[in-house]
Amino acid sequence: MGTDLNRLIQGPGLYDADAFREAGLKKNTLNLLSKVTQHPNPADLAFLNRQLVEQALPGAIVPLQSYIDKVRSRVCCCRTWVRCWGWLPSRSWPLI
Repeated sequence: MGTDLNRLIQGPGLYDADAFREAGLKKNTLNLLSKVTQHPNPADLAFLNRQLVEQALPGAIVPLQSYIDKVRSRVCCCRTWVRCWGWLPSRSWPLI
């Protein structure tokens, strides 16, 4: 199923005005749709397709934003740790 979903997301545009009329698309998705319509880009199109699937079938796949938030959280935690310990690449790791 994952392979088919990836193929769907990376394929041609999924947006159809009639099909998504009642999906209640988010503002960010509509903005991305406008961007992709004006300036087609494969990466943006794949991102748009992912958002369309997430919003048309809520809960069917892990929302991308949740994943992004987790990654950001880990990066912030690492930055805090680095600042706390004053770690620099040229120094060795602090011993506890």
